[in-house]
Amino acid sequence: MWHDHRGRLILLAAVAVVLVGVYVAVHGVPGFGRSGGPEVRPTRTGGDPRAADPAGDGSAGPAYGTLVKLAQRRDPENLPRFRQQAASPDWQTRHAAITGIGRLGKGGDPVLLVTTLRNPEEHPEVRAAAAGALGQMRCWDAGAALIEALRDPSRQVRAAAGGALRRIMRVDCRFRANDPLPAREAAIRRIQQTWSDFYQGHLNTISEQGRDE
Repeated sequence: MWHDHRGRLILLAAVAVVLVGVYVAVHGVPGFGRSGGPEVRPTRTGGDPRAADPAGDGSAGPAYGTLVKLAQRRDPENLPRFRQQAASPDWQTRHAAITGIGRLGKGGDPVLLVTTLRNPEEHPEVRAAAAGALGQMRCWDAGAALIEALRDPSRQVRAAAGGALRRIMRVDCRFRANDPLPAREAAIRRIQQTWSDFYQGHLNTISEQGRDE
């Protein structure tokens, strides 16, 4: 009888050990690996929670992370989504949408980018993104808007516009956004003097290509 009772105790102990092992495997050891600070959980945009919040202050809209992923695909079918989100009340979402449009290249919307660049009420980072996107597209028709942006109060917008013009013309007219105003004005005059020649050359190239076809 004692042996039967002892056998039951051993069986119960074995079952308890198995249950504890299953619990630890599923839930982990309580308190293990914690440092006392708040737990940082991965986000849907990756292991770094900051990937969904570029400003780092929790202000990014819920669509931001999705737009960043869509922009990486460079799929023209996403253009309507980008256009819609370019009117979002959240500037970081607008920034992601404008960046996505720029990455579509010739399949994007340069008219929307120019409108964004010329909007003085828009956030400077969004306007700078629009200027950079026009440079990526090598959008010659945006030349006038980009030259205007060289005089923008925002250094970031000036720098993006200058970089875009260099990419389009493939010429460095020595415009630097941080230069003193007289130096910037001298560079702008150089750009204005050469732009008409470059643009006319661009139109001639297009005309010749049309005749060849």
